[in-house]
Amino acid sequence: MTIVGMKKEEILIQLHDLKKAVGHHVHVHSSLKAVGALEGGGEMLLECLIEFFAREGGCVSFPTHTWDKNVLDMRKRETCTGMLGKLALQRDDGVRSRNTTHSMVLFGEGAKEYAKWDDTVESSTSPEGCYGKLYDEDGYVLLIGVGQEKNTCIHAAEERMNIANRITEKREDTLFIDEHGVATHKPMHLVFEEYGDISEFFGKLEPAFAFHNGITYGRIGNAKVQLCHVRTMFETLQKIHERSNYKEIFLDDKKLPREWYQGEPTPKS
Repeated sequence: MTIVGMKKEEILIQLHDLKKAVGHHVHVHSSLKAVGALEGGGEMLLECLIEFFAREGGCVSFPTHTWDKNVLDMRKRETCTGMLGKLALQRDDGVRSRNTTHSMVLFGEGAKEYAKWDDTVESSTSPEGCYGKLYDEDGYVLLIGVGQEKNTCIHAAEERMNIANRITEKREDTLFIDEHGVATHKPMHLVFEEYGDISEFFGKLEPAFAFHNGITYGRIGNAKVQLCHVRTMFETLQKIHERSNYKEIFLDDKKLPREWYQGEPTPKS
């Protein structure tokens, strides 16, 4: 039996529900499996996302992390995270940032300048790097068929807030290899999780972000989509940490007490 996938025109119609992010920086985490059959496969979805978001001065980016080896070799189009990121690296019109553990590939007229934020970072999700600057740039995170557990920006938010036990106390060795094969050792504070992989419990933040109008819901293919406003996410998470008296909130999947985040909702972004 032949499975007919969704067409490009249908995906672009679905993306129209997310038009509020056009003109901003949109960082994408995704599951192609959740999206389902597409006429043109992942390459078509990638083309749609670039066409839709990398216009009117906007930028769209995809994670191309290499934290599995802590080596970024710019001669190789390799990443340990996500099929869409792998596909994005195969294109010649993208710009890859130079973070040795948490790089991203960017598309749009401001991509080259934005990628430079990662040139001098000393931690994986630095407030001064590409992930941290999504806050300053009034950006968005687009979750396609995945939940908040894949939202790397939450690591950046907690690093910005100086939450304890989030990055290694001492810098550890990582390796950057440029386009000409020149290798440079770059000491970095890496993502550190004393209690294991806390990101698996980031999903408990979704109701809080939604309460403060930080999430616009939609669909792409068969996948549920969350378009998350970065500033609202950061500020809501700050509120949660303050009201919990900086208790460790990511030890389990228990729901957050509503009083930690409710109150006057944030105006819609």
